[in-house]
Formats: sequence, C-alpha cells, structure tokens
Amino acid sequence: MAQQQPQPQQQDPPRRSKLFVELGTRERPALIRWATWREGYRGGYDSYMLMTEDGPVLLDPERPTEEVGRELLQLVGRKPIATILTNDMHERTAYRTREQASVPVWAPLSGAADLEGRPDHLYEDGVTLPGGIRVLDIHGRFSGDTVLLWTAPTGERILFTGDTLCGAINPANPMNADHPRSAPGLYIGAGPFYLKLEHPARLKESLKRVLHEDFDIICGAHGVPVHNAKPLLEKLVALEWEPLLKEGKHPFVPA
Repeated sequence: MAQQQPQPQQQDPPRRSKLFVELGTRERPALIRWATWREGYRGGYDSYMLMTEDGPVLLDPERPTEEVGRELLQLVGRKPIATILTNDMHERTAYRTREQASVPVWAPLSGAADLEGRPDHLYEDGVTLPGGIRVLDIHGRFSGDTVLLWTAPTGERILFTGDTLCGAINPANPMNADHPRSAPGLYIGAGPFYLKLEHPARLKESLKRVLHEDFDIICGAHGVPVHNAKPLLEKLVALEWEPLLKEGKHPFVPA
C-alpha cells in the first residue's frame, strides 16, 4: 500500500501594517495609529498609542509587522505605562505585550466574564485611567463595550469607541474598495456581527449621554478617525436605526 504523503501546512497570509501620526508631528507625536490586516482579507484592525502626560498608553493593540513595529518604537522612544481595552473582544496582543515589556492591562469590568485572559485591572464607568483617560460605559453589542475620552497634548478631545462607532474602513487595504463601510463618515458597528443589536434603543440612549461630553474626533478600532465628530454623532443618533439594521446595513452619516 502506498504511503500517504503528509499534507503541507497552510500558512497564514502575510500581514500588512501601516502607521499614521494622527496628531502632532513625527518629531513630537501626540496620537499614533497603526492599521494591520492580512493580505487577501477585507477589514483589519486599528490600534493606537496615546502620548499622555503620564507616558505612552496603548489602546486595543494588534501586533504590527516588524517594520512598522520598529517605526513605532522609534517614534515612541519608551515603553507604555498601560494597555487599555475598549471591550472584552479586544484582548488582541495585550498579554503578549505584557509578557515582553511588563505593561499592565486594563479591561472593562462589564465584560470581565467574557475575557479570555486575565487583565491586571478592571475598570468601571466614570473612573479615570492612566494618562487621564475617562471611562464612559455604554450599552453596545457586547457587554464590555465602552468609550474612552481623552484630551491630546495638542488640544483635541478624542473619543475612542472600539467596535461601537467607526469611521470608514482603512483604504490602505486594497481589498476594502467595495467594503460596506468604504464611504467617509461615521458608522454604527465595526462589522456584520454588530448589526445584530438586541437593544438598539439602549445603545442610542447611552450615546445620547455621550453627547453631553465635548469631543472633536472619534477613533474606532476598525476604521480611520472621524473629525468634526460631535455633529456627525448627533445626526447619527437622530436616525431611525431599526429599518437599516433589518436590511443588514450600518446606520451611517456621511462626513
């Protein structure tokens, strides 16, 4: 009987990353974003480094390519003081960073039951995290959905919204040309999983609470930052979401 030949193992598609200095300059960055995706796949992950007065803070970190990782280290110059997650789904490479650089991980208490790893700290609504980042709990798709408010050294007030509110999908990935979130603007939800909101009215009410805050930019975890963000969120909250969600469409306001 002929011996069966071992099947070659499938390798993951190559990773791609691109780094952006969103606020400040390369000499003095205030907010850094890097987008990471796998070749041949749509979508991708967006992560942030906040240059706070207390030190650099990682937000929803996804491992970049080695080249972009070196570029990030060169821009930042020192290790972060904390890694913060905007929901229980964004552990990503937080624990790997902790193992390599002893960076503590902060995660939302509301999503603690669904975490796969063990963060060092659990945060609640209303507290202030390392770097002066303020927590606003919301009723999103996942139990741990949270938004975080931070004022950059350059003066802009930024709302980090995880999966709940996202800008257009990153155009750096050529697979995203016909993505449902390819048009510039502000969207409810990062992907199809978010269109199955059990309680859209609860999310809308919690976003009305967010509108009591002052902010200039919205930074989601799966898309480009959205400027002039508060008027856009006001319009988005005023929309009727239910018919769009039933059609499998993201509630959306063009920029």
